[in-house]
Amino acid sequence: MQIALTAKIQLNMHNLNNERAEEIRRVPVLYKVKDKEGKGAYKLVEEAVAISGVMLKHYHFANMVEFLQNNNGKLCLICSRREAIRVPSKEIKKEDLANWLGIKENDKLLEDYTKIIWNKGEDEIIKNCAGEDVHGFLRPNPPLRRESLIKFSWMLPTYINELEDFGTPTPFTVLQHTRNIRNIPEKISTELKQMQMPYPRAYGSGVFAFSSIADLGKVGYSFTSKNVVLEEEERVLRRKAIILGYVPLVSGLAGASLARALPSVKIMELICVVVMDTPVSIPAPTSPIYDDYYPDLVNIYKGFANLTKAKVKIFSYGFQDKLDEIVELVNEPFDVFIKALKFFNLE
Repeated sequence: MQIALTAKIQLNMHNLNNERAEEIRRVPVLYKVKDKEGKGAYKLVEEAVAISGVMLKHYHFANMVEFLQNNNGKLCLICSRREAIRVPSKEIKKEDLANWLGIKENDKLLEDYTKIIWNKGEDEIIKNCAGEDVHGFLRPNPPLRRESLIKFSWMLPTYINELEDFGTPTPFTVLQHTRNIRNIPEKISTELKQMQMPYPRAYGSGVFAFSSIADLGKVGYSFTSKNVVLEEEERVLRRKAIILGYVPLVSGLAGASLARALPSVKIMELICVVVMDTPVSIPAPTSPIYDDYYPDLVNIYKGFANLTKAKVKIFSYGFQDKLDEIVELVNEPFDVFIKALKFFNLE
């Protein structure tokens, strides 16, 4: 049971991945475009606005935890706070952990958590927590690591030739904002002045795309003991949480400053590839940042199905042509997730 997702969305005035207050993250991206003679040529955009896979993965984790909390899923003390951090080392004092968590050192939740996370193996850790199971973990001492079952690309801009006339295919701007105080005394401290100070925020706009793959079959499976350590009901719940965790991401809910910079979003294209009965991991999908990604993606998974005899289905939104019998076109964006849940019997 494996799934691949690609999404192409239009985002206007987003502030989704700041490193510092005055900056929005920019990275070098290589595109293949047509030159003035209509021939293929490569173009390097040295400072393309982008949103990191770390940011996407964190928000998928938070979405997944929210669903599990509402459905009695198993979560550890840390993951239930929606904080995807490294597992605390055994060298950290329990007193310090308690102070950080805002609880007493002898709190039963902390006792149970440290008993498992510091003394048990992979089986018990993933049995105790869906977050550690699906998104993986790293314990520095005693050393133990679990690979994440879900992976994300960066959210990168697609190249739009028409935007070259405006100087860049990935426009962004820095705007000044200010905090307002109703009554400001003539003589105030520097600290109080800072409460009123203007501050910069960077915003980007464009057509962005990302891809992701997840291995639903390994949910509840321990790579250490090579055993499934969960009851089927809990595995089903976690698999459903993985799929539903994607939903907010494709509507722009995936980063910083959402309270005051919720992006203006239009979902343009969504593809959800679902695979059953495969002996190996599925290939990553062709990224939607490329103009010809759709036929390439279909051909990749058609070839994969022929090679491995796996059962493959592709649910596509935003396209007019099926291209192949393994493709099913849907009319609404979130229908791709409804179809995926039904394919895996997770409704």
